[in-house]
Amino acid sequence: MADNFQVNAVSGTPGDTFAADEISAVKHPRVKVQWGPDGTATDADDATNSRLPVKVGDALPAGTNNIGDVDVLTSPGTFAEDSAHASGNTGQFILGVRNDALAGLTSTDGDYSPVSVDNTGAVRVIIQDDLSIGSGIATDDSAFTAGVSTGNPLMGFATSDAVDAGDVGVVAMTTTRAMHVTLRDSVGDSAMDDTNNAVRVNIVAGAGSGGTAATDNSVFTGGTTSVTPIGAIFDTTPPTITDGNVGAPRMNANRDLRFHAVDGAGDSITDDANNAIRVNIVAGAGSGGTAIADEAAFTEGSTSFTPVGGVLNDTIASDPTEDQGAAFRITAKRALHVNLRSNGGADLTVTDGSAAGTIGLHALGTDGTNAQIISTNTTGHVNIADGGNSITVDGSVSITGSVDTELPAAAALADNTANPTVPGVGAFLMAFDGTNWDRVQTGAAATGALKVDGSAVTQPISGTVTANAGTGTFAVGGVAAHDAAVSGNPVRIAGKANQNEPTAVADGDTTDIWTDQQGRLVVVQGFPANVASSTHGPNTTTISSTTETTVATGVASNSIHVTELSCSNTSATITRVDLRDGTAGTIRWSMALAASGGGFVQRFSPPWKLTAANNLTAQLSAAVTDVRVNVHFFIAP
Repeated sequence: MADNFQVNAVSGTPGDTFAADEISAVKHPRVKVQWGPDGTATDADDATNSRLPVKVGDALPAGTNNIGDVDVLTSPGTFAEDSAHASGNTGQFILGVRNDALAGLTSTDGDYSPVSVDNTGAVRVIIQDDLSIGSGIATDDSAFTAGVSTGNPLMGFATSDAVDAGDVGVVAMTTTRAMHVTLRDSVGDSAMDDTNNAVRVNIVAGAGSGGTAATDNSVFTGGTTSVTPIGAIFDTTPPTITDGNVGAPRMNANRDLRFHAVDGAGDSITDDANNAIRVNIVAGAGSGGTAIADEAAFTEGSTSFTPVGGVLNDTIASDPTEDQGAAFRITAKRALHVNLRSNGGADLTVTDGSAAGTIGLHALGTDGTNAQIISTNTTGHVNIADGGNSITVDGSVSITGSVDTELPAAAALADNTANPTVPGVGAFLMAFDGTNWDRVQTGAAATGALKVDGSAVTQPISGTVTANAGTGTFAVGGVAAHDAAVSGNPVRIAGKANQNEPTAVADGDTTDIWTDQQGRLVVVQGFPANVASSTHGPNTTTISSTTETTVATGVASNSIHVTELSCSNTSATITRVDLRDGTAGTIRWSMALAASGGGFVQRFSPPWKLTAANNLTAQLSAAVTDVRVNVHFFIAP
């Protein structure tokens, strides 16, 4: 089969070729359509808008007419749904129907209707009470039920423009969306103080009961009358205020209120030079134990006095002169320095040149004079003031009664002595058995070691016993060997119970064995191997929204330890899962989850330990139909 054909062929010269389409051995000529008035020929071409004009004559017969497939070209201004706008796009002109009487333009509910406009061409709009934001239309002065009645959001306009009286306008607001409000009283007068940018306040009668004010010179009842807490300003260089003006009280950085004390005449009672308050102890102050008049009577048990302190100063630079006051002097052990004197005022200290710090014993003669006879020096020795440190007894010495010399009688030592002399008990090392005194026994004569008891009776020991193994070592062992039946009290290894993680020690130090409060040994990896529960994994949680979801709940004073974590996304949408340490806490693990089965498995070794008492939460970056979060964990300190 061959398309096309030639005509007017001359011998040896091919003729013109005409286009044709051969169908079943028959060639059908191909014709190019042209149109136009007489003398012109325009190629029918859609690309150059040179379409073949078609005139439709008579109308189609009534009823159904099959005219075949019709290609309707897209008219200018027709766009696909959700397509983007482009500069220069054209559109269809929409006409409306003027409807001054607001008459119905359709006959049946659900029919198409033209747009209704007024005489100016403005589209008529009826705001129904079933707006999408909720039935926000309400009749004036109608009842409002909390939780049931609805309302419409109120929009504002950030502007300072004013409207004319009687006009409507948009509510004014600030650029931070705060609504402009003018407070007015019941008669419509403004309560604003525009000069000072404030609200005028009038505290009326009875306001004191709320703790906001009280009438001047009114009665105050403790526990009943209300008061108003006050604040103060912290300012190291406060500005002065004018006489008659009000101002804030002043305080320091520790919130202590500063005040200036004055007397009844308004004069200051502070001593600015010494940062103190001047005090004048007037009559009657002695009853408080702060003062007493010179040479006043003192009654034991009733007259008050003031305790005194002293000054520790072993290098005093100057002494007070006559009629001057001074602080008492004390030692480092708080002992008072004392200068001993006789009733007549005579100094009783050493006057013979002995070392400083000695005290002398004086004898008072019948003529009022005194002479030192015995003194003690700093070494504790007794000095006799006769030149030879001896006692001379003038005359005879008589003794009435017997003299106990406390010396034992010469006799052989024996046990069961009922009443030995005191020096005998100490000198012979005797012990009391509850009835009699016995000699303390020792071991062999060569060693002389103290013998405790040769019997098998257990001897109780109170206090610390220090043992010396000599050149060897002590061996400590239990009463039962390995693989032997437990008997008696074998030496066991004990741990230290602690519900919190112990404090770390230095490298190489010894440590306590860590157990829980039930005596179980704490092992970080895999502890404890319990059945899955709220405090032990594994646990699975299904989430589909972007709301933060708890996948493991924390316990007070303990932490969640995560050993394995896996996630899978069964939805057809990719998303990301974020794992947080604590609700609304820090994101510690974040992974993307591919659509239709995407996910991951992550093991933590050592386990991931969360902050004590914190929950483990998961949150999706985008809502999907189904994400499974599987976590294996345990709760421990």
